[in-house]
Amino acid sequence: MNIQRAPARQLMEVDFGYRIFSEFAECPYDAVDLKVQEWRDLGRYIVFTAGCYDILGLNHIRGLVQCRAFGAMSLLGLETVSNDDEFNEVHRIASSNEIALIVTVDTDEAMASNKSRNSSNGNSLKPTLGWETRVAMLASQSIPTNDGQNRINLVDYITRHGEHSCCVHGECCINADNAQMSAKFRPDLVVVNSGSLKTISDTSEYIQNGAISDTKLIIFEECEGAYYYQLLGGIISTTAIIDRVRL
Repeated sequence: MNIQRAPARQLMEVDFGYRIFSEFAECPYDAVDLKVQEWRDLGRYIVFTAGCYDILGLNHIRGLVQCRAFGAMSLLGLETVSNDDEFNEVHRIASSNEIALIVTVDTDEAMASNKSRNSSNGNSLKPTLGWETRVAMLASQSIPTNDGQNRINLVDYITRHGEHSCCVHGECCINADNAQMSAKFRPDLVVVNSGSLKTISDTSEYIQNGAISDTKLIIFEECEGAYYYQLLGGIISTTAIIDRVRL
């Protein structure tokens, strides 16, 4: 017996390929809209968040778990988790199909102009991974069920936003802007990092003017509950890792 090659990549892509929008000849918003309607018919609670996930790290994963937990807390009417019973119930719902988490990821072009290769951000030009690699890494993540017997997908669907996100409608596509996306398909909950000031402003305005009056907005502080590493001098982040490498 002389095994030389295993179909590892095929096995991975069979698992997560269907949860990633990768048809560049189609409109990404149309695909998201169909998915949302399917989930609504099933009674799932739809949570929406955005990010670039330039070099995937532990706090990125924590943030996505947090999105599912926020969705569970919203369903339960909890502002905080103060005892074991509440924790177990949040865990049960967050790790179930009651929650449907959509993540929109910056296109390579959007990341280049807005963040990772922008020298004004962190005062250093940053290496980045391509969109396909970034979303494949996200789609590979899972979360344990509260009984510890199974795991479910951490992210239920991944799409893209920003420059060159749509080959059908170009820059006029709804997916050109993630706040505009939420206003159009109206998730139950939008989760936004406190540093994303434009997204917070635009989403708040959409809620106030009634465009998404039934949608809740949760703004979270990146440092709250984050993983720290002494060698980095703070929270584990892409910027901190790259700055440390440059020393």
